[in-house]
Amino acid sequence: MDTLRALAAFVHSVELGSLSGAARALHTTQPTVSKLVAGLEQSLGVRLLRRAPAGLSLTEEGQRFHEHARRMLEAHDEAVADVHQRTAQPRGLLRVSAPVALGQCRLNAMAGEFLATYPEIALELVLDDRFIHPLEERIDVSLRLGGPLPQDLVARHLGTWPRVLVAAPAYLAARGKPRQPQG
Repeated sequence: MDTLRALAAFVHSVELGSLSGAARALHTTQPTVSKLVAGLEQSLGVRLLRRAPAGLSLTEEGQRFHEHARRMLEAHDEAVADVHQRTAQPRGLLRVSAPVALGQCRLNAMAGEFLATYPEIALELVLDDRFIHPLEERIDVSLRLGGPLPQDLVARHLGTWPRVLVAAPAYLAARGKPRQPQG
């Protein structure tokens, strides 16, 4: 039995005065509400409602149970609302690891805009050219340039980072233009 659904059927039936009213409120059918309430009564071993052509009335056990059931549903709704509210706006510490050059050239400039968009986030940039394993170092997002990753990580290609070889004019004058890389 889906206890939460049965509690909702019972509470709505009591508060709306009929099984059909509860069915409309719960977007289901009257026989479904009737089965849910009957299942709840069977699991408790007591009759909660008196059903009569004139409508529903609560038994003594039903009156006591109704208050508890209503509070349980309210607590459930509050818990769900709390989770939705907490997850609707990102918050908390976000640890991002990246190579030093990427962090200095790109991430530092982007951090201000990110923090303005998500004021509840505390951003920690961990800039290091060595590979930092995210699970071992408690890193939430790791940005890496090239190279294979351990198989226990999920990677997404975000873009390309152009590599440029530069030399000072004095170097080129003294040694000439390189024809191939040399170790």
